[in-house]
Amino acid sequence: MEKEDTKDERGNWIGYLQIAVIVGIIAVAIYFARAPEQVAIDENGTLGERQPPIVTVMQPESQSYNFRLDTTGTITLKERVTITSEVKGRVVWISSKFEPGGTIEANEVFIKIDPRVYELETEEAASELALHEIELEKQKNLGANVDRLEILRNQARIRLDLARLQLSKTELSLPYSFRVISSSVEIGELAGTAETTGTASILGLAYRPDSIRVDVPIEVQDIQTLDPIIGRTANVMTSTEKSSGVVSGLGSIVAPKSRLATVYIKFDSELNPSEYPLPNSFVEVEIIGPTEENVFILPERSEKSLGQVRLVRDGQLESFEPQILARNNGFLVVRAFDAGAGIAIDIPPNTHDGMTVTTVPVGN
Repeated sequence: MEKEDTKDERGNWIGYLQIAVIVGIIAVAIYFARAPEQVAIDENGTLGERQPPIVTVMQPESQSYNFRLDTTGTITLKERVTITSEVKGRVVWISSKFEPGGTIEANEVFIKIDPRVYELETEEAASELALHEIELEKQKNLGANVDRLEILRNQARIRLDLARLQLSKTELSLPYSFRVISSSVEIGELAGTAETTGTASILGLAYRPDSIRVDVPIEVQDIQTLDPIIGRTANVMTSTEKSSGVVSGLGSIVAPKSRLATVYIKFDSELNPSEYPLPNSFVEVEIIGPTEENVFILPERSEKSLGQVRLVRDGQLESFEPQILARNNGFLVVRAFDAGAGIAIDIPPNTHDGMTVTTVPVGN
């Protein structure tokens, strides 16, 4: 009986020892898994003293920064012009410029309507006016009351003016330069108003160069950065040309899907009609913003989370949330601050604030 009891006690002791060894191994594994420090290995391959993790840092310099938004836009038309004739008649002449893409100068005739009917009406009105004037002069010499004759003379003069006006409308022109979008008229066709010719009254479509603008989708944050954005100088680049303009307007709503607003850029009035980009063209846009003094320009990878950066101060990591003024072309523009020993660019994993680190300047 005593031997059996001794054997049981020895078995229990061995079991407890195994449990203790397993617990010890787990504790050691957890300790080394959580240890952030690096362990140095000497030349003989043995473990040496633990070394602080190495952190790459940059020391930014305070500078001035001219805010500039590089984005894209689309050439659109604020309005279009429908070409119609105010008088009814057959088309007898069409300018060779009145074709899609053609440019026609201000007051240049581009369509002529058969004027013969309107010429005859003008001659008739002129003859009637001449008769009234002769009769009026005759009655004045006789000393008669000419009030009624003066009224008739004035009415005849008005009819002549109207006839001349109708005759002038047989030659179509516009008081401004324009470019032709489409032409839908041929010589011999009947032209006129919508009341007289229906849908055939539309002879073509055109647009004024002044109605061309650039629609630029923009984030609300960028609008705030460029505030005031109205009046800002802008450059518009196509694949072949570069033109200047100015921000002339800001949309009143935000797109429900993209959550972007829209700004409108108007080209300089010095451009010739043929120098404007074509509607529906895709363009690159550069909006010139204000100049800000005393800022840092940091690479975007310096931002670790939620607008924060990590810097090293007194040999230890520290989180800091700078005032971000803009994000542009892969860089952060922030208000300058005390960066300590430098802003961390590359940080090993499993590091935390307050940890002692070794700094290496960026590029080394």
